[in-house]
Amino acid sequence: MLEALRKVASNYLFRRVVKALITVFVMASLTFFLVRLMPGGPVEAYIANLVSQYNVSHQNAKAQAASLFSLDLNAPVYQQYLEYLGNLM
Repeated sequence: MLEALRKVASNYLFRRVVKALITVFVMASLTFFLVRLMPGGPVEAYIANLVSQYNVSHQNAKAQAASLFSLDLNAPVYQQYLEYLGNLM
């Protein structure tokens, strides 16, 4: 009886951990793609702010934003996504 109860409890805990991991993965993925689907995106807004407010050239502002946010803005989205997931781990 005690062994059966222990098995049920461990099975329940395993299912909860798997569900939690799936939830974290889905929310992280949604966050990544929704931010990139925004018109202009936050990085482009930051670049525009640098250009207009500090009179920095667009190329220099883009380089500064890439180094600040540790992004490769020229990389394909799937590569950025894999790097994002790797950084989350």
